[in-house]
Amino acid sequence: MSSMFGRDGHKYRAPELPVPPRGAPRHDGPGEPLPRRSGGLSFFASIAAILIWSVFAYAGYMVIDIGLGWLATSGDAVLASGRNVGTLVGADKEVGAIVDGVRSSGLLQQIVGLAQLLLIPVMLVIWFIGVLVLMLLPRIFGKIIRLASSGRR
Repeated sequence: MSSMFGRDGHKYRAPELPVPPRGAPRHDGPGEPLPRRSGGLSFFASIAAILIWSVFAYAGYMVIDIGLGWLATSGDAVLASGRNVGTLVGADKEVGAIVDGVRSSGLLQQIVGLAQLLLIPVMLVIWFIGVLVLMLLPRIFGKIIRLASSGRR
C-alpha cells in the first residue's frame, strides 16, 4: 500500500483544524500572540527616503565632479591669481617661488587627478552607508518606541 492510504486501507485525510474568525488575533503557541509586523507605510517611507537620498548624493557628486573638472582645466589661472595676490600683499618673491614650484611639478594636476579617481568610490561608500541607515531607521525607531512604551529602562 502507498503512503497516502491509512492502515485500514482508506484514503488518509488530514484532520480538520478550526479556522479562527476573521480579525481574531493570531497566536504562535498557547496564549502567545505573534509579533506584529511593521506596517507598509514605513516601507514606502524608507523607499521614498532612499530615493531622495540618492538624488542628493548624485547632485553632490555632480557638483564635486564639475568643480574638480573646472580646477583641472583652469589650474594655471588659479595659480596666477595666487601670484597676483602675493604681489599685491608684498610677498611676491615667496609666493612666486611656491607657485612656480607647484606649476612646474604639476602637483595641482596630480592632486586633482587623484581626487577625481577617488571621487566615485568614496561617493558610492557614502551613498551605501546612507541607504543602510535609512533602511534600519524604522526598526531602530520601533525598538525605541517599544522600550519606551513598555516602561523598561
